[in-house]
Amino acid sequence: MPARPPGSEIVDADMTEILARVGRPLATLSGGTVLVTGAGGFLAGYMVDALARANDEGLITPPCRLHLLMRSRPGPTHRLAHLLERADVDVLLADVNDDYPLPPGLTHVIHAASAAAPGAYRVDPIGTALANTAGLRRLLEHAAAEGVRSVLF
Repeated sequence: MPARPPGSEIVDADMTEILARVGRPLATLSGGTVLVTGAGGFLAGYMVDALARANDEGLITPPCRLHLLMRSRPGPTHRLAHLLERADVDVLLADVNDDYPLPPGLTHVIHAASAAAPGAYRVDPIGTALANTAGLRRLLEHAAAEGVRSVLF
């Protein structure tokens, strides 16, 4: 397992508190397959960490499978590097605006892909808006066609 980056103890404490507050409802994900777009972002990364920890702590039994959609593969110092070798985690490299293959059997989608920096809005306002609109539309169409149970945007 890769070394955790500096500040990981803060994230670990946050995960303990998040799961203490939210833990029981996560059981609805049991045995499911969850796609998280923008998984490398701040909020989505916290969601991914919480779901992986809920899998570990038996709050999601059987564990859910996590598909993390990211534009680039996380390096060894990335905040989510500790999850990359897990059997319940897959990294999908794609931009949410592109035509990429969606994993089969999705039961839940968390759409958190967006360029969340003001500089990105100035450089590529159309691309930023597309992640939030066209990316969401594609996921919703897939969800409706494939019987996905829930979509969080």
